[in-house]
Amino acid sequence: MCRDRFHHVVLSPTSSLRRAQLRTGINHPILFDHPVDHAPGMLLEAVRQAAYASAFPRRGVLPDMEMRFFRYAGLNSPCWIETTALPDLTASPDRRRLPVRVVARQNGEDVFTATATITATAAAPLHTSVAP
Repeated sequence: MCRDRFHHVVLSPTSSLRRAQLRTGINHPILFDHPVDHAPGMLLEAVRQAAYASAFPRRGVLPDMEMRFFRYAGLNSPCWIETTALPDLTASPDRRRLPVRVVARQNGEDVFTATATITATAAAPLHTSVAP
């Protein structure tokens, strides 16, 4: 499970990193400062998490994101975040740019679509060791 402690957005991975369920912390004092029946657009943090998960094991930064919102994501049914790696039409020989298409779907309809571009910096370590 990927948890972002700063924004309280959780993506709950399924068997593939290409699909995860959006989880919202409805007790967040800023994002949910009054009762609502939908996830606020500020939860686009899910796009960042999905793009980074899609780029793994490469690490990088997210310098570019474009989003289009179509409807609200209600809190009463699952909202699925799906990712697809895109070909980089402006690719450099080192292939550092990793464009990812992110789509949120709920009840068979698109909630939003996004293209997030990760600029790779290094590979993530596969194992970490902690000295006793």
